[in-house]
Amino acid sequence: GDLAGAESAFERSRLAAPANTLFAAWASARLGLIRIRQGRLAEADAMTASALKHGAPLARHEARWARAERTQNQPC
Repeated sequence: GDLAGAESAFERSRLAAPANTLFAAWASARLGLIRIRQGRLAEADAMTASALKHGAPLARHEARWARAERTQNQPC
């Protein structure tokens, strides 16, 4: 897929909706997934933590999905 394009779209979504916690947290969770695939694990952790802290149930579900994906990408 187009990770750079997806990253750009979700970053714009996150920044466009700071007062709308559902969409901001959803975009953060999705950014976390993208950054995991890019190998940017510390940034992924920050995005996921933000979504878990601020998100509505749907966004927290997405964040838990990202966190599970992250565990599969931990160095041994």
